[in-house]
Amino acid sequence: MSELENRLMSAIGLCMKAGKLASGEFAAEKALKSGGRLAIVDESASENTRKQWADACEFRAVPLMFVRGLGFAIGKSARMCAVVTDAGFAEMIMSAEEKLRPERTAAENAETTETTENAETAETTENAETTETTENAETAENTENTGITENKANCEKQNVHHTEAETND
Repeated sequence: MSELENRLMSAIGLCMKAGKLASGEFAAEKALKSGGRLAIVDESASENTRKQWADACEFRAVPLMFVRGLGFAIGKSARMCAVVTDAGFAEMIMSAEEKLRPERTAAENAETTETTENAETAETTENAETTETTENAETAENTENTGITENKANCEKQNVHHTEAETND
């Protein structure tokens, strides 16, 4: 964990200690409805939870922040959402997150580049395998067609021989 991430987690933890943070689905939702200043959702929360909180925060015009390790920061490991109820703490946490953002963006860009390179390599390999499979199928089809043509020629020769033999008898 970098120093900036540590600062963000410390600010969230201090807010919890001061009693200005409601955590857990029910308590956080209640705090949001009664004037919450900042909603925080763990990055590992389900897509449904993330969308639910994004919609609720947009409706109430409350800032929403996604962090890694929310439960760790507040000392309650299974928590995926929390709401800050104090304007001062909300400002302090948002400030810490803004300082962290350039660092995270650089790390995410590096991960995205690596993922893209891996996907391109996999796609190239897949295209090569597809081409090879197509070529093998075409070769097999041509071989099969050649075999059929040869069989027809042999049958025609045999029919000619049978016809000649019948005529000679």
